[in-house]
Amino acid sequence: MAIRPGRRDWDVLADLVQAGVMRGAAIDSCRHFLGYGPGTDDLWTPPTGRHIRSGEVVNFEGIVYYGHYNVETPVTFAVGKVSTKQKDLAEANFEAFQAGLAAVKPGASLGSVVDATNKVLKAHGFENMIRRHGHFIGLATNDRTSFDAAIKAGLVLQPGMTFSYHTTITVPSKEAIVVVGGVVVVSDNGKELLSKVEPRPMVEVA
Repeated sequence: MAIRPGRRDWDVLADLVQAGVMRGAAIDSCRHFLGYGPGTDDLWTPPTGRHIRSGEVVNFEGIVYYGHYNVETPVTFAVGKVSTKQKDLAEANFEAFQAGLAAVKPGASLGSVVDATNKVLKAHGFENMIRRHGHFIGLATNDRTSFDAAIKAGLVLQPGMTFSYHTTITVPSKEAIVVVGGVVVVSDNGKELLSKVEPRPMVEVA
Protein backbone atom coordinates (compact mmCIF):
# COMPACT_ATOMS: atom_id res chain seq x y z
CA MET A 1 0.00 0.00 0.00
CA ALA A 2 2.91 2.36 0.67
CA ILE A 3 4.77 1.75 -2.59
CA ARG A 4 3.56 3.74 -5.59
CA PRO A 5 5.03 6.13 -8.17
CA GLY A 6 6.04 9.54 -6.91
CA ARG A 7 6.53 8.55 -3.28
CA ARG A 8 9.95 8.85 -1.68
CA ASP A 9 11.62 5.85 -0.10
CA TRP A 10 11.55 7.83 3.16
CA ASP A 11 7.74 8.00 2.93
CA VAL A 12 7.49 4.25 2.46
CA LEU A 13 9.69 3.57 5.46
CA ALA A 14 7.67 5.99 7.61
CA ASP A 15 4.47 4.09 6.77
CA LEU A 16 6.12 0.79 7.66
CA VAL A 17 7.35 2.12 10.99
CA GLN A 18 3.89 3.40 11.86
CA ALA A 19 2.26 0.08 10.98
CA GLY A 20 4.75 -1.79 13.15
CA VAL A 21 4.31 0.51 16.15
CA MET A 22 0.53 0.25 15.98
CA ARG A 23 0.81 -3.54 16.21
CA GLY A 24 3.27 -3.68 19.07
CA ALA A 25 6.58 -4.12 17.24
CA ALA A 26 9.79 -3.14 19.01
CA ILE A 27 10.45 -0.54 16.38
CA ASP A 28 13.78 0.57 17.86
CA SER A 29 15.13 -2.84 16.84
CA CYS A 30 13.32 -3.23 13.51
CA ARG A 31 15.09 -2.79 10.20
CA HIS A 32 13.62 -2.36 6.73
CA PHE A 33 15.57 -2.49 3.49
CA LEU A 34 14.65 -1.18 0.04
CA GLY A 35 16.34 -1.78 -3.29
CA TYR A 36 15.55 -0.60 -6.79
CA GLY A 37 15.81 -1.93 -10.30
CA PRO A 38 16.73 -1.21 -12.95
CA GLY A 39 19.59 1.03 -12.00
CA THR A 40 21.57 -0.91 -9.41
CA ASP A 41 23.42 -4.18 -9.20
CA ASP A 42 23.02 -4.30 -5.42
CA LEU A 43 19.92 -5.66 -3.76
CA TRP A 44 19.66 -2.98 -1.07
CA THR A 45 20.39 0.73 -1.17
CA PRO A 46 20.22 3.15 1.78
CA PRO A 47 17.15 5.45 1.75
CA THR A 48 18.07 8.69 0.04
CA GLY A 49 14.72 10.42 -0.45
CA ARG A 50 14.58 9.37 -4.11
CA HIS A 51 11.19 9.12 -5.75
CA ILE A 52 9.86 5.75 -6.85
CA ARG A 53 9.11 5.65 -10.57
CA SER A 54 6.72 3.60 -12.66
CA GLY A 55 8.47 0.78 -14.51
CA GLU A 56 10.80 0.03 -11.60
CA VAL A 57 10.80 -2.84 -9.19
CA VAL A 58 11.19 -2.19 -5.48
CA ASN A 59 12.75 -4.97 -3.43
CA PHE A 60 11.57 -4.79 0.14
CA GLU A 61 12.72 -6.77 3.14
CA GLY A 62 11.04 -5.93 6.42
CA ILE A 63 12.70 -7.29 9.55
CA VAL A 64 10.24 -6.85 12.40
CA TYR A 65 10.92 -7.59 16.07
CA TYR A 66 8.02 -8.51 18.34
CA GLY A 67 8.78 -9.48 21.91
CA HIS A 68 11.77 -11.79 21.71
CA TYR A 69 11.14 -12.92 18.14
CA ASN A 70 11.78 -11.55 14.68
CA VAL A 71 10.52 -12.34 11.21
CA GLU A 72 11.53 -11.06 7.78
CA THR A 73 9.70 -11.11 4.48
CA PRO A 74 11.62 -10.32 1.27
CA VAL A 75 9.29 -9.26 -1.57
CA THR A 76 9.80 -7.87 -5.09
CA PHE A 77 7.17 -5.26 -5.98
CA ALA A 78 6.48 -4.35 -9.60
CA VAL A 79 5.62 -0.65 -9.80
CA GLY A 80 3.41 -0.19 -12.83
CA LYS A 81 4.39 -1.96 -16.04
CA VAL A 82 7.88 -3.45 -15.77
CA SER A 83 10.03 -4.88 -18.54
CA THR A 84 9.70 -8.40 -19.95
CA LYS A 85 13.25 -9.13 -18.82
CA GLN A 86 12.39 -8.15 -15.26
CA LYS A 87 9.33 -10.42 -15.32
CA ASP A 88 11.32 -13.33 -16.76
CA LEU A 89 13.97 -12.87 -14.09
CA ALA A 90 11.33 -12.90 -11.37
CA GLU A 91 9.78 -16.09 -12.75
CA ALA A 92 13.13 -17.88 -12.83
CA ASN A 93 13.96 -16.69 -9.33
CA PHE A 94 10.59 -17.82 -8.00
CA GLU A 95 10.98 -21.24 -9.60
CA ALA A 96 14.34 -21.61 -7.87
CA PHE A 97 12.88 -20.55 -4.52
CA GLN A 98 10.00 -23.02 -4.84
CA ALA A 99 12.45 -25.83 -5.64
CA GLY A 100 14.42 -25.14 -2.49
CA LEU A 101 11.29 -24.81 -0.38
CA ALA A 102 9.99 -28.14 -1.66
CA ALA A 103 13.16 -29.82 -0.42
CA VAL A 104 12.67 -28.61 3.18
CA LYS A 105 11.59 -31.48 5.44
CA PRO A 106 12.82 -33.26 8.56
CA GLY A 107 15.79 -35.50 7.79
CA ALA A 108 16.85 -33.58 4.68
CA SER A 109 20.26 -31.96 4.66
CA LEU A 110 20.44 -28.19 4.43
CA GLY A 111 22.83 -28.68 1.53
CA SER A 112 20.17 -30.53 -0.48
CA VAL A 113 17.80 -27.58 -0.07
CA VAL A 114 20.34 -25.09 -1.41
CA ASP A 115 21.33 -27.52 -4.18
CA ALA A 116 17.71 -27.74 -5.33
CA THR A 117 17.57 -23.96 -5.70
CA ASN A 118 20.96 -23.72 -7.41
CA LYS A 119 20.03 -26.43 -9.91
CA VAL A 120 17.18 -24.26 -11.21
CA LEU A 121 19.30 -21.09 -11.30
CA LYS A 122 22.02 -22.88 -13.25
CA ALA A 123 19.45 -24.25 -15.70
CA HIS A 124 18.37 -20.66 -16.41
CA GLY A 125 21.96 -19.53 -16.92
CA PHE A 126 22.46 -17.72 -13.62
CA GLU A 127 25.29 -19.87 -12.31
CA ASN A 128 27.64 -16.88 -11.99
CA MET A 129 25.05 -14.77 -10.18
CA ILE A 130 24.18 -17.13 -7.33
CA ARG A 131 24.18 -15.43 -3.93
CA ARG A 132 23.60 -16.93 -0.52
CA HIS A 133 20.03 -18.16 -0.05
CA GLY A 134 19.39 -17.27 3.54
CA HIS A 135 20.54 -17.49 7.11
CA PHE A 136 19.43 -18.73 10.48
CA ILE A 137 17.20 -16.67 12.76
CA GLY A 138 17.50 -16.62 16.52
CA LEU A 139 15.52 -15.20 19.43
CA ALA A 140 15.62 -11.40 19.61
CA THR A 141 18.21 -11.22 16.87
CA ASN A 142 18.47 -11.41 13.12
CA ASP A 143 21.21 -14.03 13.14
CA ARG A 144 23.39 -13.25 10.15
CA THR A 145 25.13 -16.59 10.23
CA SER A 146 24.96 -17.93 6.68
CA PHE A 147 24.42 -21.52 5.65
CA ASP A 148 27.99 -22.21 4.51
CA ALA A 149 29.39 -23.59 7.76
CA ALA A 150 26.26 -25.63 8.46
CA ILE A 151 26.30 -27.17 5.00
CA LYS A 152 29.97 -28.11 5.34
CA ALA A 153 29.16 -29.71 8.70
CA GLY A 154 26.37 -31.75 7.09
CA LEU A 155 23.50 -30.16 9.04
CA VAL A 156 20.31 -32.24 8.90
CA LEU A 157 17.00 -30.39 9.30
CA GLN A 158 14.95 -31.20 12.39
CA PRO A 159 11.45 -30.12 13.51
CA GLY A 160 11.56 -26.71 15.19
CA MET A 161 14.51 -25.34 13.23
CA THR A 162 13.78 -21.83 11.96
CA PHE A 163 15.57 -19.98 9.18
CA SER A 164 15.09 -17.29 6.56
CA TYR A 165 15.16 -18.68 3.03
CA HIS A 166 15.34 -16.22 0.17
CA THR A 167 16.47 -16.53 -3.42
CA THR A 168 18.05 -13.49 -5.04
CA ILE A 169 19.30 -12.55 -8.51
CA THR A 170 21.12 -9.33 -9.32
CA VAL A 171 22.11 -8.71 -12.93
CA PRO A 172 25.56 -7.05 -13.23
CA SER A 173 24.34 -4.92 -16.15
CA LYS A 174 21.97 -3.22 -13.64
CA GLU A 175 18.98 -4.17 -15.77
CA ALA A 176 17.14 -6.14 -13.12
CA ILE A 177 17.09 -7.36 -9.52
CA VAL A 178 14.67 -9.69 -7.73
CA VAL A 179 14.21 -11.36 -4.35
CA VAL A 180 11.59 -13.72 -2.91
CA GLY A 181 11.50 -15.57 0.38
CA GLY A 182 10.26 -15.90 3.92
CA VAL A 183 10.87 -17.41 7.32
CA VAL A 184 10.57 -21.20 7.27
CA VAL A 185 9.88 -23.43 10.27
CA VAL A 186 10.65 -27.13 9.88
CA SER A 187 7.61 -29.06 11.11
CA ASP A 188 7.07 -32.73 11.96
CA ASN A 189 5.74 -33.44 8.47
CA GLY A 190 7.42 -30.78 6.34
CA LYS A 191 7.59 -27.01 6.79
CA GLU A 192 5.57 -23.89 7.46
CA LEU A 193 6.05 -20.38 6.10
CA LEU A 194 5.44 -17.74 8.77
CA SER A 195 4.76 -14.82 6.42
CA LYS A 196 1.16 -13.98 5.59
CA VAL A 197 2.35 -12.61 2.24
CA GLU A 198 1.92 -15.50 -0.19
CA PRO A 199 5.19 -16.02 -2.09
CA ARG A 200 4.96 -15.16 -5.79
CA PRO A 201 7.37 -13.90 -8.44
CA MET A 202 6.28 -10.27 -8.05
CA VAL A 203 3.60 -8.32 -6.22
CA GLU A 204 2.04 -5.74 -8.53
CA VAL A 205 1.35 -2.28 -7.11
CA ALA A 206 0.25 1.10 -8.46
